[in-house]
Amino acid sequence: MFCEKCDAQIDENSVFCPKCGKKQTKAIDISGNNEALDKKRSKKNKTIIAVIILFLTAAIVAIVFIVNGGNNSYGENNNPPIGLAEASASDFEYEYDADLGGVVITKYLRIAPKVRIPKKIEGRPVVGIDGAFSGTDVTEVYIPNSVTKIGGSAFAHCKDLTNLTIPDSVTEIGAFAFEGCTALTNIAMSDNSVTEIWQYAFKDCISLTSITLPDGLLQIGSNVFNGTGLTSITLPDSVTIIDSGAFQGFTNLIRITMPKSLKEIRSYAFKDCIGLTSITIPNGVTEIGPEAFMGCTGLTSIIIPDSVTEIGNSAFSYCENLTSITLPENMNNIIDFCTFKGCINLTNITIPNGVTTIGSGAFSDCTSLTNITLPYSLTAIEDEAFRNCTGLTSITMPDGVTTIEEYAFYECRGLTSVIMPNNVTEIEQKVFFGCTNLTSVTIPNGVKRIDFSAFAETSLESIALPDSAESFDVGYGDGLPDVITYKGKIYTGYEFYDIVTRGRSFDNSGGQASSQNPNHLNDPLSDSTCPRCGREITYGNSCDCTWCDICNAWMLGHGHGEGEEPVDGQVLSQNSDYSIGNYIRVVPELNGMMLEDAK
Repeated sequence: MFCEKCDAQIDENSVFCPKCGKKQTKAIDISGNNEALDKKRSKKNKTIIAVIILFLTAAIVAIVFIVNGGNNSYGENNNPPIGLAEASASDFEYEYDADLGGVVITKYLRIAPKVRIPKKIEGRPVVGIDGAFSGTDVTEVYIPNSVTKIGGSAFAHCKDLTNLTIPDSVTEIGAFAFEGCTALTNIAMSDNSVTEIWQYAFKDCISLTSITLPDGLLQIGSNVFNGTGLTSITLPDSVTIIDSGAFQGFTNLIRITMPKSLKEIRSYAFKDCIGLTSITIPNGVTEIGPEAFMGCTGLTSIIIPDSVTEIGNSAFSYCENLTSITLPENMNNIIDFCTFKGCINLTNITIPNGVTTIGSGAFSDCTSLTNITLPYSLTAIEDEAFRNCTGLTSITMPDGVTTIEEYAFYECRGLTSVIMPNNVTEIEQKVFFGCTNLTSVTIPNGVKRIDFSAFAETSLESIALPDSAESFDVGYGDGLPDVITYKGKIYTGYEFYDIVTRGRSFDNSGGQASSQNPNHLNDPLSDSTCPRCGREITYGNSCDCTWCDICNAWMLGHGHGEGEEPVDGQVLSQNSDYSIGNYIRVVPELNGMMLEDAK
């Protein structure tokens, strides 16, 4: 038989249990048919099972909590947290939104840090949150599955909010929704739910270092992650457009993985992302917008697929560590304004055939650029296209080029030779100004105009002007070539300059009224003699002024109409402006000579 208290097996004649000392009041049936004993054992077993179940439940909850980093994630079913009562309608301000088909909460009225948003208010589903918790001290918010839109500034500046689960029902996250949530480290979004994230949604979430974007995401708005701590992002295959400024200014962003579905990278999408070192643009992208990668100073290489047809202005400007780039064969006919400006380590580039125009400043300040291949399709080199490319040593322009605009090769100090094609008709002002090592240039027949100081401050010893030239200004001062040939005649640089500038007048504001005039090369000779040196004056002009080619000075009167004389004793230096009446006359190369000495 068994003890009534401890169930120990004892002798059937025992009065006391030898184990626990309990006095036995009645005999116990050892066959197990005793009903009282069965009930007692059953009750005890249930108690043990209940304790085990409770323990296992607690363990599971603890494990889930640890895995989720201690956050308030409610699992796939978005179950509300245990013990957190649903808030009442009186805790909120709200309004009905006919487009969304339910109630939108607009303001939270309590100060409780933990909030469980109700699924319904006044019998209608809660479908949206719009600015409701902005600036509050909430630490935990449960969003029910009825909500489809988290609107503008919904949780902006909730500085104590660390984690949040967005339920499967939400399809849209509005502008500035989580702006300034500085403690937010984790936000959970399920796949195939959120399709749109609008501008500045996570702006200045400085503690947000990683995020998994849902597979159903279609569009990322401008500056969505501006000011976050993200270092890497993988965009889902559903994304087709990276909007303007989406990742602008992310100094910590090191890696971005773009999906094959991507079609367009819009303006300044990655501007000033100084941590990016390399990037692969997937085949299928057709357009890279203006300033898309501007200022990405850490970028050393980039692969642009043949699918790209358009690269916007300044797209890669000031990518200071970019060393080489191959442009796609199918890109459109223009390399736009300042596309590669300031890429100081870019050493070579191949421009594909089909490009007709190199835009303004496209390669300006690319100081390490030593070699560039221009395509046969090229027709125009716009202003400042290669300005200050000090490493460029030679340039050969294809036959199709007809226009070379102002400052195109300004201060390309390494440039030693230039060959221009026969179709060029005009060389604009200061195109080769300051190319201090330029010793050889071929100007084709057909050029009609060479504008202001086109070849000034070069090392050209001689230059042959085509007979077709009608107006020109090759340089001035020390920057003039030693010898200039024109229509079979040979002139010294100073001589040529002084002759063609005769009659060149300026209005009182300094604006140019007439260009250098080659007709002065045919001015009649004067039979006067120079009062200073006694030599015959070999050149004259049509305004009764005379010139001594030995002294390189004007003689006699400068007046127009009134015949006014210069003031005795006035000192004029090289290229000084001499004012008489209503005109300002250029007076070159007087070398400080006193006018009274020249009379």
